[in-house]
Amino acid sequence: MQAESGPILLVEGPDALEARIARVTVRLAAHGLAAPPGSRLARFPVLHRRFVAKELSPAGRGSLADVNELLEGNRDFAELATIVEHLLPPQPPADPVLLPKLRLILGGAAFPSGDANPLARNTQFELYAAALFQGAGIPTLLREPDGIITAGEVRLAVAAKRPGSSSHIRRLVRDAAKQVRKVGIPGIVALSLDRLFAPNDERIVGRSAEDLKPAARELLHATVRPLLPDIDAAVAGTPVLLVLASLVIVAAVPTQNSIGRLGGVFLHGVKRPTDAQHAALLHLARALGKPPDV
Repeated sequence: MQAESGPILLVEGPDALEARIARVTVRLAAHGLAAPPGSRLARFPVLHRRFVAKELSPAGRGSLADVNELLEGNRDFAELATIVEHLLPPQPPADPVLLPKLRLILGGAAFPSGDANPLARNTQFELYAAALFQGAGIPTLLREPDGIITAGEVRLAVAAKRPGSSSHIRRLVRDAAKQVRKVGIPGIVALSLDRLFAPNDERIVGRSAEDLKPAARELLHATVRPLLPDIDAAVAGTPVLLVLASLVIVAAVPTQNSIGRLGGVFLHGVKRPTDAQHAALLHLARALGKPPDV
């Protein structure tokens, strides 16, 4: 089975994004959580307000370093917001597995290439994948390996990986397959391919939003398809049924002073499923086909 969701272009207006920042901040605070002062996720609201005030812009206003941090922060905050909205209840108690992971992802360097330790962003993708499932109506538990989902009547283990280069794919997918096997039920490997889009602090610039949409589909296919032989080799003989590849790229349209994200999900079946598993995977594919709220 192969299917894809998107790619879609997601752009929030300044007021909508400011309101989302406020909602996420309040919900985190209800659980005693906040972005540490000076951290990437504490700086993003400040940079966003400078953008709204027209002090920063991809059209050339403000320092290039701050504009680049604004663009990267747009994606980081969107993923954090998705996690908070779908996994963190408005009031305590929360899943005790979730809270230490949220504390961890509130750290990390401003750019992926600046992470001395990628654990914060790796954990961010782990939770983001879980939030995508939960937000699509797929019941999700934060349990080993990185999640357990129930698609239809079938429980599936989820192991999430965030490779730093294409040369890491086979090893990381093999490690994920081992994690799935250890749980004792069939599963899914979720891959973030964001860092495989060059340069490492990835973004795409277009003349208009319409120009960006066809480019997104080409980028998703161009990023995923060369990896399929390594993926297939890594999961051969394992309980992995499906590989989910996610790609989220920051998008800017300087002429419109607009910032957004191009997002897409590619589903790649790697093993012949049973009838029940096939029904579960179709249920999952249909659910994820709905535009994600990110």
